[in-house]
Amino acid sequence: MSLSWNVFYTILIIIAFILIYVDYKSSKGFIRQKILHALVLIFIFYIYRNAIRDIIYVIANINDYYAKNYVQYGIITPAISLTINLISNILGGALFISAIGLLARSEYYRIIMVHVLPIVIIINIPSLYMGYVIQPSDLYQMVYLIIAFIVFSMFIGIYILYRSKFMTEFFSAKKN
Repeated sequence: MSLSWNVFYTILIIIAFILIYVDYKSSKGFIRQKILHALVLIFIFYIYRNAIRDIIYVIANINDYYAKNYVQYGIITPAISLTINLISNILGGALFISAIGLLARSEYYRIIMVHVLPIVIIINIPSLYMGYVIQPSDLYQMVYLIIAFIVFSMFIGIYILYRSKFMTEFFSAKKN
């Protein structure tokens, strides 16, 4: 990753922490929701920190992207592999942009996230398999499966959290 992207992400994270802190201090209500919301945003920013850069790379270097991602992974054909990687990049960018919108507790971006997360969860199933297949040994495969299960579970938890009445009230309180 180049220095300019590191600077961009560092500035974004600083802005995110400032906005979360200001929101936390602005009112005393919804403390649990604010903490959970901040943790979810940190998780999404971390997981999809390269999403925008990857989308720009795909647009600028489509032939190179095609060559790198048109690969057979076990039972996953090269065409499916390429499609899954492309969809993952686009959805990652959508989640990253939604997370930026969620910094201001925007109901619009919460709805986008709630609609995009099920697709991300479904797309991650073959992605997890592709990552599992390329691991060099049984130990790496086991560690990969544990980490993948944790991340997969977190996505399901985020989906359930943002659909809950608990968070719906939190986002609707921002409007008032």
